Formats: sequence, C-alpha cells, structure tokens
Amino acid sequence: CALFAEGPSRIVVSAEPEHVAEIERRAREANVPVERLGETGGDTLTIHRENKAIASISLDALRDARERCLEPIVGA
Repeated sequence: CALFAEGPSRIVVSAEPEHVAEIERRAREANVPVERLGETGGDTLTIHRENKAIASISLDALRDARERCLEPIVGA
C-alpha cells in the first residue's frame, strides 16, 4: 500500500543519507506518517520494507520499461 496506493497528500522525498533522520524526526513531531521506501545509488533502485530489501532493479531496466510502457497502447 505504501508504494503504489493512491491517496491524498502523499509525497515522495529524496534526501541525502545524513538528512534522513532529521526528516523522519520532523515528520513524527508533526504527526505526519513517514515511511522510508528505499535507496538509490549507483545503477540500481532498491526498495526496503521494515529494514529488509524487498526489491532491487537496475536503472537500465527501469528506463527501458518506462520508455516502452505506452507502446502497446499507442504503437512504437
């Protein structure tokens, strides 16, 4: 649900590792739910759930999927 569910007022924030704890602290203080979704770096995207990697994919594969996603609908 945290990764793909639709809901009002959800945002994705990307931050340098040294700023993550501060962002999470401020969110908790403001009673804003916050969940760390994953990490980027190098040539992969890794998604974590409860401090455990649940998915990892290369940026090349993501780029290819993104560039080809409309082909079945609108043609090549």
